[in-house]
Amino acid sequence: MAKILIAIPCMDMIDMAFVQSLMGLDIDGETRIRFLPGSLVYDSRNQLTEIARANGCEYIFFLDSDMTFRGDVLRRLLADAEENNIDVVTGLCFTRKQPIRTAIFKKCEYSQDEDGQLFPDAVNYMDYPKDELFPVEACGMACCLIRMSCVDHVLKHFGLPFSPAQGWGEDLSFCIRARELGHKIYCDSRVKVGHIAKTVITEEVFLKG
Repeated sequence: MAKILIAIPCMDMIDMAFVQSLMGLDIDGETRIRFLPGSLVYDSRNQLTEIARANGCEYIFFLDSDMTFRGDVLRRLLADAEENNIDVVTGLCFTRKQPIRTAIFKKCEYSQDEDGQLFPDAVNYMDYPKDELFPVEACGMACCLIRMSCVDHVLKHFGLPFSPAQGWGEDLSFCIRARELGHKIYCDSRVKVGHIAKTVITEEVFLKG
C-alpha cells in the first residue's frame, strides 16, 4: 500500500461507532493515523495536509469522526485512484439532517446574476449511478482519498487548499480549485459510508426518503 496519512479532524468527543470502524480498518505499516482536534474544520484540514507533506505521504485520507465504514474502505478507494489515475475519490456519504442528501455534487460552480455578482451554485447528485465509479464535480471530505500531488498543485496556485472561498465550505472550495487545475474527482458508490446521527444514515435510509 502507498504511504498514506489517515487524517481525522474532530471535536473533543468522538463517537464509539466511529472508533469501532477505525479499529477494523485494514491498513499496513506505511499508513499512519492522526487526529487533530479543533473547532475550525478548514484549519484542521490545512494543518493535516502539512503533516502529510512533512511525512512524505503519497495520499491523505480524510475521515470525519462521525462516520461508519467497512474495513476495506481505504484499500478500495486506493485501488480506484491508482488503477484509474484519479486524484480525488470519495465513498458514498450522506448528510445527517432531513431532508437527507448525498454529499456528492453533479454541479459545483460559480454563477453570475444580472448585476454581475458571483454566487455559489451546487446541485447534489441525487440520481447517482448505483454501485459504480463515476465522475462528480465536487464532494464532501468525510471519507475522501486525495493524492498529495493534487493538494500541492492547489497549494501552489491558490494558497492553503482548504481555506473557504466566497460562499463555499472548505470541501467544495478545494474541489473547485482542484477541478480548475484539471484534477479528476470521482465517487465510488460501492463504498458505502454511514453518517452517525440518532440513526446511522446509510444508502438504504436515503432511498426510503
